[in-house]
Amino acid sequence: MTTTCHLDDEHMCFYEWSGTTGGAVLPAARTRRHPWHASYAVLALLTSLLIMQGCDDKGPAERAGEDVDRAMQDLRNAPGPAEEAGRALDDARETTGEKIEQMGKDLQEP
Repeated sequence: MTTTCHLDDEHMCFYEWSGTTGGAVLPAARTRRHPWHASYAVLALLTSLLIMQGCDDKGPAERAGEDVDRAMQDLRNAPGPAEEAGRALDDARETTGEKIEQMGKDLQEP
């Protein structure tokens, strides 16, 4: 294909490809009727739905994991030795206070 003389410049040769000259070539017709990215999107959607359907049943490993999680939570919430000692002191103080009050009442009675 020949170019006109005003399009011989290296920057102006792009006009040949855009179809502004008489000798433009049309692109070949597509053989595919739909773009591939749409097929991949549908495939990804169906795969994710299939995977999510399989997540409903709990297997033995998942149940054992939940049991371990519950045991760890119980250990975190369990009182430590200092807290247990503090509660024992509080209970002792209350019982001692009650006994002292009872002794005071007994001494006041004739």
